[in-house]
Amino acid sequence: MRKILYQVLLILFTVMIVSSCDDDDDDGSSSVKIGLIFPLSTSDNGKPRHHAALLAAQHLSEAGYTVQTAVEDSKSDRIVGVEAARRLVDNWNAQVLIGAASSGVTIEIAEWVSIPRKIPQISYSSTAVKITDLRDNDNYLFRTVPPDKLQGRILAQLAQNQFGVLPNKFERVAVLYGEDDYGEGLYRIFAEEFQNFGGTITHTLSHEIFSPRDFDEPPSFETQLDTLANTGDPQALVAVSLSQDSDIYIKQALEGKFFNKFIFVDGNRAETIFKIKNNEDELNVGIVDALEGMCGTSPIAPPDTESLNTFVASYKTEFGELTATYLPNTYDAVIIAGLAAYEAKSKGERITPITIRNHLSSVAGPSGEKVKAGPTELKRALELLDSGKEIDYVGASGNVDFDKKGDVETPYEIWCYEGGKIQTREIIEPDQIKSED
Repeated sequence: MRKILYQVLLILFTVMIVSSCDDDDDDGSSSVKIGLIFPLSTSDNGKPRHHAALLAAQHLSEAGYTVQTAVEDSKSDRIVGVEAARRLVDNWNAQVLIGAASSGVTIEIAEWVSIPRKIPQISYSSTAVKITDLRDNDNYLFRTVPPDKLQGRILAQLAQNQFGVLPNKFERVAVLYGEDDYGEGLYRIFAEEFQNFGGTITHTLSHEIFSPRDFDEPPSFETQLDTLANTGDPQALVAVSLSQDSDIYIKQALEGKFFNKFIFVDGNRAETIFKIKNNEDELNVGIVDALEGMCGTSPIAPPDTESLNTFVASYKTEFGELTATYLPNTYDAVIIAGLAAYEAKSKGERITPITIRNHLSSVAGPSGEKVKAGPTELKRALELLDSGKEIDYVGASGNVDFDKKGDVETPYEIWCYEGGKIQTREIIEPDQIKSED
């Protein structure tokens, strides 16, 4: 039933886009064209995040401002992602891009499309530190997730059991990380912080990033796991990879008895690791038991806020349970893009990529009257903008005040596998970590 609903929504948004092409107002003077980029065919996160984006467009429409959307599949590939962005900009005249998922794809799109073409781009899940340093004062790249600098420290603290959620403290760990900007960047921050806390990195190896469509049978990581396990007597493996890869090598590590203790990150915060191949409705009980109590780190939306609760309730009504990470961040990216365009319109400006860029920080800045997620609050936001007042959108993902580099700050969570489910064990505010500098 939900698959049918998803297809209907896609048809409705396509009809809206096609019909708008005949409008006299198609020069961008009143509406806004938002290009969406998701790994639809290569990641379990792709379709749910697209759902969140469609929900945001729906809420803006219900509030009184109809936005136009078109979607492209990045296939978790840098070259494909860049071509997807180009199609949205060149063929459809997208005025703002929402994407991409992985940091590597986001960076390539920024360097080859967004920055040279001066098209604002908002990523919903790219946390690589490199993104912060990619931009200058003429910034066109934003994100609704925080950079990994603080996560690296929290990950090191978790390994040292400073939060008291692990059975014991790890003094010696091995690291396996993905060969991309996300994996390498987060690994390096973790390694520095872990060693500052007195820990030892026994050995580190990287691995190629695999797409689920790259192979008929899962690739083997056994050579790397054997080397890591037999160098320096590590007590645990730190998995700094996306779930598409870590799901495979964690199972191989357990089956080959290379490792039985792991520490995870946001990239592999997924319950897919428990699924039996070709039978995704059942749990692999052996993996469930083996990973019981294993923990990781991740940015998180502040729990139990009005904006988050509104988003969750609406998403469940339209699409069912939330089955992916960074859904609130995706929703907020589209909402902010829409509000920025509307503020430009309310000030008598023509809606263009540059005017949208200029208003992104304004509608989600620290000054102005606070407005929240959902059609009712968004309608109030539009009314405030029409009356010439400033607004501060407080999103489903939390505080989305962009700094001068286009970054935001959010809380972080310590999450653990318990009974085949992900459970939040601790929430750490950014000030708690930064205060230790």
